[in-house]
Amino acid sequence: MTKEPMLTHDYVAKRLETALRLYMPDAARARSVENATGVPCRTLKSYREGNTPGLANFLAMCKALGPGFTSDILSMVGQSAHAIDGEADADAERLTDLLTHAAAMSKAMEDGRIDHREFRELAPMARALGADLIAFSARIERA
Repeated sequence: MTKEPMLTHDYVAKRLETALRLYMPDAARARSVENATGVPCRTLKSYREGNTPGLANFLAMCKALGPGFTSDILSMVGQSAHAIDGEADADAERLTDLLTHAAAMSKAMEDGRIDHREFRELAPMARALGADLIAFSARIERA
C-alpha cells in the first residue's frame, strides 16, 4: 500500500487558487460568481491569490462554478462531483459538439482557404458552432 501525500493547508490553498484562476479568469466572471454566491469580488480575488474560504463560501462557489470546479478540488482525495439536475451533462455534450465543429473547421482551413465543397459541409457546422457558443454562454451567465 502506497502512502498518499499529506493534504497540507498550503497544498489545498494552491489547488484552490489554480482552479479559481481557471474557472474565474476575469472580472466579469468574478461578478457573475459574486451575484450567484453573495461572496464579494474582493473576497473571491483573495481566494485566487491563495487565501482559503470558509466552508459556506466554498460550497457556494462549488454551486456557482459547477461540478467541474468541485471535481478539480475533490480530485485531491480521489473523488469527483456531478450535478444532480443533469445540466452539467448537457454542458459537457454541448462543449463536445462545439469542439468537434471547431476541429472540423480548423482541419478545412489547413490549406489556408475553404473551397466550395468544404463550404457546403462546413456551413451547417458553423451555424451549430455559433448556436453551441450562444447556449453555453447563456448557461454560464445563469450560473
